[in-house]
Amino acid sequence: MEHGSFDLIWAISVFTHLTDNSIPWLLELHRLLKPAGLLIATYMGRWHSEHLLDEPWDEDRVGMNVLRYNQDWDRGGPMVLMSDWWVRAHWGRAFEILEIAPVRQSCALLRKRDVELTTEDLERPDDDPREFAALRHNLRQAWREPAIEQRKLRREYEESLSWRITRPLRAAGRLARSVCSRGWR
Repeated sequence: MEHGSFDLIWAISVFTHLTDNSIPWLLELHRLLKPAGLLIATYMGRWHSEHLLDEPWDEDRVGMNVLRYNQDWDRGGPMVLMSDWWVRAHWGRAFEILEIAPVRQSCALLRKRDVELTTEDLERPDDDPREFAALRHNLRQAWREPAIEQRKLRREYEESLSWRITRPLRAAGRLARSVCSRGWR
């Protein structure tokens, strides 16, 4: 596509899954917009923390936190949480943030700035202490992910009809194993 081809671009549920290539995509959309062109982009944030991580949302602990990095696309692919402050700090280098609306996903309305930027320009951390707190927290999240996923799968399994129906059989099996381990006295 030619440079400056569009007045408006929308990216709905795109940045919710882009990890390493998120910033290059954003810069490509910036390149494709006409001067003062508009970008509407959604991202996951406060409404997804509890569901994805079993933890309450804390704006100060999330920047651009990548979750489920290696998750297959048939299971939803990687997930990316972003805080509004991080979007303002990083995306705001390339775009004027006109509005961030709280809907099911955060929805940002952005106007292209007349600037030339590189991936490194947009990725570079600010002096904001939340930048490094968010990175540390994302490492903890990634470390805890397997245990969180196991708990969720177990909950889903235990709430299934087959699990509830076979509950008496499992109880009988535990009793039989207990009796057998003590011997037949």
